[in-house]
Amino acid sequence: MKRKTGWRAGLAAVLLMTMILTMTASAADTGKDSTAVKKTGVVTEGGKTSIYTKAGKLVKSVPAYKIKVAGKTCYYTIDKKGNATKLSGLEQMAAKRLVAQKAGGKKSKKNLKKAFRWSAKLKYRGNTRKLKGKKAAEYYGKYGFKNRMGDCNTAAYTFYWMAKVLGYSPKVVQGHVPSGSINNLKNHTWVTIKIKKKTYYFDPDFNRSYRGKTVRTRSGMKTLGKDCGFMFKYGTPGTYMYKK
Repeated sequence: MKRKTGWRAGLAAVLLMTMILTMTASAADTGKDSTAVKKTGVVTEGGKTSIYTKAGKLVKSVPAYKIKVAGKTCYYTIDKKGNATKLSGLEQMAAKRLVAQKAGGKKSKKNLKKAFRWSAKLKYRGNTRKLKGKKAAEYYGKYGFKNRMGDCNTAAYTFYWMAKVLGYSPKVVQGHVPSGSINNLKNHTWVTIKIKKKTYYFDPDFNRSYRGKTVRTRSGMKTLGKDCGFMFKYGTPGTYMYKK
């Protein structure tokens, strides 16, 4: 009876040791470390900044990501490898609007349209300041995001900043469009973006002025839709004749 019990105990010990060795090898093969601390939030290692969810998952490919750091809300852009870059002042303002519209998750036409609609719905307010270049981008962008009103410059530049955060390469054009007749021109500002080697026009101020209205075109009368002025080619019926 004692021999039988000893034999069983020895076999149990061998089986237990085999299980331990198998589990250790399995953990080593999968790279798992039972003692490793789960990463969450903003983590900087070796000069690289990454962001992890509460579950410890690395965040990737997000143009505008909202997170609290030391009690303060910040916005980052994250590439497909998980490299996170904190956005600048005006980019932070643009990202805030994108996230609020649930448009900051990825670069897409759908999210670009949400950004366009936000700028097109700014309350009109004439602005007497005439700025160009970097000063215009900063002034009109900040004014529009802060006050939610402005003219064609403000509408164009707020859209410009949101499109830029989404990963596009927008350009603001300060030119002229016909007013009343083809020979009578007025100052106007719009945005162009090259997508798949084609240049498209975006005019949120045009949308604000003519959305839902019926206008005369070369081919007859036309009622413009809710997204008129969004992503069209030069010369499209029912749009301005733009001149730089």
